[in-house]
Parts: sequence; C-alpha cells; structure tokens
Amino acid sequence: PVGLVSGQSVDAAQPLLSDLFYLDRALQPYAELHHGSITDLVKSGLSVLMLADVGQLVADDKAAVADWVSRGGVLVRFAGPKLAAQADDLIPGKLRTGGRLLGSAMSWEKPQSLGAWPEDSPFAGLPIPPDVTVTRQVLTDPSSDGEIRTWAHLADGTPLVTVTQKDKGWIVLFHVTANTSWSSLPISGLFVDMLRRTIALSIGISGDSPSSKAPDGPLAPIETLAGFGRLGSPAPSALSMRPTEFDTTLASPQHPPGFYGDGGMHRAFNLFGHDALLQ
Repeated sequence: PVGLVSGQSVDAAQPLLSDLFYLDRALQPYAELHHGSITDLVKSGLSVLMLADVGQLVADDKAAVADWVSRGGVLVRFAGPKLAAQADDLIPGKLRTGGRLLGSAMSWEKPQSLGAWPEDSPFAGLPIPPDVTVTRQVLTDPSSDGEIRTWAHLADGTPLVTVTQKDKGWIVLFHVTANTSWSSLPISGLFVDMLRRTIALSIGISGDSPSSKAPDGPLAPIETLAGFGRLGSPAPSALSMRPTEFDTTLASPQHPPGFYGDGGMHRAFNLFGHDALLQ
C-alpha cells in the first residue's frame, strides 16, 4: 500500500501539471494507491508514503510520520517550490535555501543530464536515457548532520536522489518535482523503474492496526484480470472468497484471478497454482 499526498492545490483543468498525475500513472500497475490526509494515511497501514512538494510538516502530521518511519515505513519526498522555501527535518540532511535554477545565479549553461549510478544504489543496472534532463533542483548542505547516501546524481555530481535510514525505516528525497516543471524524468520509463525499486525497500509496518492483521472472513474482489491480462474492476459475477479457499479454488468467471481484499489487506489469487507446469 502506497499513500500519495500533494502540497499543491488541485487544478482539474490542468491534470498534466499535477504533482500526483505522474506518480499515479507510474505506480498504478504495481501498488495499491491511497489518497487522503497525512495522519489518516500513516494510520491505515501504509508501507510507503510519497509527499509531492509538501513543505514543512507540523504538529500531528510530523509526529505521526516520524513514528511511522521509525517502525519501518518508507517516506519518499519530492521537491518543489514549497519544500525549497521551507523544509522540516524529515528529509536527508538540510536543504540550502532556494535550490538551483537554470538561468539563475547558480546556473547551468544548459539542462543537466543524469550521471552514472553509484555502485551501491538500488538503481544500479537501470539504463539511463540520454534525453532525461533537469533544469532545477534543491541542494543539500554538505555540512548536514547524519549519514546521507546518494542514490542518483546529475552529470555535474550534484544530487538527484538522496536517502537516509531512520531506525527501521527510510527517508528518500527526489531533488526534483514529481511533475515535469523541473525535469523530464517523470515522463520517462526510468521514472517508473526508479519508483518500483524505491517502494521495494519497504518491509511493511508492524503494529496493531486493523490492516496489519490477516482477515479470516470473505475477501471481496478488488481488481481482476480480464481475458487480455489487464487488471480492472471486477465483473458483477465475481464472488468473494475466504483465505482458506485460495489454494483449492480454480480460477473461473465466479472467481477470476486478481486482487481480493478487506480493508487495507490485499491478496493475490493467481491464474495458475504454484506447481503449474507451463509448456
């Protein structure tokens, strides 16, 4: 489960400018996405929380997120004007005020391309598209306390993705926006692969929230596979199944393969059994 929160006001007439548009599109096939307030989301049993240009977290939101990360949550933050102007300490290191902007005093002569991946980066091995460029970024103060690792940087060595570990959890910062206003990364296939490898860090959250307990009642179909192998809304004929039936039931129109769930839990019902031999 992945929670998505944007710090910008929603403009329904301009969806391509939205911070969450590209995150939704990139993650939809691979994660269970949730929208809502920060405190409500972290209490619902999330594994990953993504904040797109959310500036300074305060009061209950900050306390809830800090506790959630310490218990194993993965907090992923994206830069933007609000974060550049005023950030809290739930980021790797401390940001320099203002960031770096093409055409400003701290200027590049041309947009920056991506540099080679560090050897210890989870992104290592991914092909780097030559047409991905960055025109603006936030910068971390090199004198910041704490252990900060760089998972991706630009061709000039400045950071694109930094990370720090906090107890059992991780805090990841993309130094560009989640939309295309600062870089072309969100419209590249690389963006999808980077997000998939980032959410794979999550080990899940331990605790006593209802969503962390395996249900024993019927699980309703949430998304099911159509004949062309695409996940979509279940047909009216699709029926619920108990968890004990998953290993003994054959896929059928009444029990199509896909995701079944109850509340925050979600379980895969596969087209084939684990011992199926495909020839």
